[in-house]
Amino acid sequence: MTEPRQEKPEAHLINNIPQKTWISLTCLWLVLWACVTISRPLLPIDETRCVSVAWEMWQSGNLLVPHLNGMPYSHKPPFLFWMILAGWKIFGVNEWWPRLVPPLFGLGCLFLTSLFACRLWPDKRDTAFFASHILLGSTLWTLFTTVVMYDMLIVFFVLISLLCLYNFARGKGFILLLPIGISLGLGILSKGPVILLSFISAAVFAPWWEESHLSGRRIKFYGGVVFSLFLAAAVSLSWALSAAQSGGSEYAKAILWSQTASRVVQSFAHQQPWWWYFIVLPALLFPWTANPAFWRNILKLDLRDSGIRFCISWLVPTLIAFSLISGKQVYYLLPLFPAFALLSARILTADQCPRRFDLLPLAFFIMILGILMIVIPTIQLGIAFPSWVHRISPVFGIITVVASIATSLLTVRKIKNIVWFNTLSIVFLIVIIHIGVFSQARPYYDLRPIALFLKSIENKGFPVAHVDTYYDQFHFLGRLDRPFEVIDDLGRASAWLKDHPQGRIVVYMRKWPKPISPEFKVEYSRPYMGKHLVVLRSSLI
Repeated sequence: MTEPRQEKPEAHLINNIPQKTWISLTCLWLVLWACVTISRPLLPIDETRCVSVAWEMWQSGNLLVPHLNGMPYSHKPPFLFWMILAGWKIFGVNEWWPRLVPPLFGLGCLFLTSLFACRLWPDKRDTAFFASHILLGSTLWTLFTTVVMYDMLIVFFVLISLLCLYNFARGKGFILLLPIGISLGLGILSKGPVILLSFISAAVFAPWWEESHLSGRRIKFYGGVVFSLFLAAAVSLSWALSAAQSGGSEYAKAILWSQTASRVVQSFAHQQPWWWYFIVLPALLFPWTANPAFWRNILKLDLRDSGIRFCISWLVPTLIAFSLISGKQVYYLLPLFPAFALLSARILTADQCPRRFDLLPLAFFIMILGILMIVIPTIQLGIAFPSWVHRISPVFGIITVVASIATSLLTVRKIKNIVWFNTLSIVFLIVIIHIGVFSQARPYYDLRPIALFLKSIENKGFPVAHVDTYYDQFHFLGRLDRPFEVIDDLGRASAWLKDHPQGRIVVYMRKWPKPISPEFKVEYSRPYMGKHLVVLRSSLI
């Protein structure tokens, strides 16, 4: 049986987190967000699509049914779009607010992870610092915490629901079922029912991680879990049923089935074998998976600790469930990262005596990146690099190499400092890569110039057609008001131009300059993601 620990009053949980932890997290997060926002534009296709769907919702005033290029958009629920619209209502339509919404939820996840550590191990204050900094310093998290997507929102609601579930299992009262149900419902409205995987995994194994408190009250506990799931369904269906009625039968079928259950059974995109996550996960969790202190202490895990059991119950079954789902993307795993961070924090607190070589793997990795940043721009041997790579300044590579040497020479006497240096190093690498590398790629990914050009075409009253699938990448950036017509291929452009002699056609070409039929005239072109983005018009006008 798991021995019960002495509880600390709930009111003191936040006070258990040192002020330095809050300050450190906030400063690192702010530097990361500011540098990334300055260095790169909204990235096509995902970021531009998210913000453009919000823009179309803003234009139409239809808060129930999101639209993409004038058509109902069923791929994602509307909560992120609602958050963007709420900020626009206060600050006016702008770009910085959409780029701040997911990172703010990410910052909330860091604080919630600290609180979670205090709740799991109230007698070990360092775990609050360790867990939040391990989360911020995990490579995948650091990359995606500034991206305008849905994942930071769903992780935030996972943390709230599981923190309340843990407290409920320890007998804290049925009132906790309300925040559990509401947070699960909002998580469903953020990215769909995927949030339920983490919650159900932890709930199913509750008798293992909280055996002492659940003795004699399992029926009440699982009755509460079922009630919270019904409440989550009520919250999400309050939108889904109204949206289904408003959006039509095809939209209703998509949001109630195609984008949920059928996607789990057989994904239409991003298919990977079941073992794929297990191969990529060590790289996504770097630098902690390469940290000697982590592996040195992992065998010291005491499975009698209910906090450790809770993290395993959250992490392992959910990872298996994700692996069995056919569609896979690395960022699908982000809801598991707080569980890994909490578990790693407990592992690292088992040994407070770092060793001389604990920072060497990190220093070696930084050195390799720095050398690549120096060498790759100078390669002229016909290797297929984008043209912008050769404009990267070697200064940033030199700075990175110097940082790696300094890291290798550090003498660290506390495991807490090992954690902090690892986190600081990963944030530094992401910042330096954005400033030194991604800033050179900006002209090849920034769609604002062509979006503004298309706006000038729209202002003249001329229609615009887009060849192949259109992902709404221009509408917000150009503040466009009318949807584009979509043409399957360039072969149909001639017929379209005959019907719309003043129209313009947006097309992507892999080779440029490329011979164009005499009936077309090139009005605008620019490099774009390894191709050329071209705007054509009729040569007769």
